[in-house]
Amino acid sequence: MIEQLTPRERTIVAQLGEGKSVKGIAEALGLKESSVRQYMVVLRDKTGMSARQIACAVARGELEP
Repeated sequence: MIEQLTPRERTIVAQLGEGKSVKGIAEALGLKESSVRQYMVVLRDKTGMSARQIACAVARGELEP
């Protein structure tokens, strides 16, 4: 599942794992908040997990960005 992610999606996953908000991710990556939200939709479709679930999985070491 995670191997299907693009490099940008993996970056978003890593940012989620650090506990960053949509706004924080957008600022860190120079994106619009709407773009980050769209990445969240794609990540949910690809992984079957919400942004919060992804963040928790990364933080617990269950998911590598």
